[in-house]
Amino acid sequence: MNATLPENSGCIEDNSVLPPVISERDISPFKFWFNENIQDGMCYRSELYYRRYTASIRHRAKIYHYACKLANRTSVMVTTTSRQCSIWVSLRREKPNPQVGDRPLPSFKAFLSVGQSKPTVERSKTE
Repeated sequence: MNATLPENSGCIEDNSVLPPVISERDISPFKFWFNENIQDGMCYRSELYYRRYTASIRHRAKIYHYACKLANRTSVMVTTTSRQCSIWVSLRREKPNPQVGDRPLPSFKAFLSVGQSKPTVERSKTE
């Protein structure tokens, strides 16, 4: 079952790659050791991913927008539950210091906080 995309996510840009969005009920997560920590991982369409960011479902449009920016650089996908959204990044294709073109991406926390006060963000232990 596919989760619905947020309307007007701001993702359609030149050369934009739209990451898939699926329900976490449709994945089989596992734990593994990565970057000196135990991480959440999953396999989707023969690609291995790890959970990079998680935030409240109320930030879903911004989360998807951030995932679109990351997807221009690496293989990314988004999962949802009734309470949260997560961005997953490919283990094989991840590159340090995500950026789009010549511009580095803002931190995930800073990206979510634009126009808001104190966003609730969980960050993976790898950052």
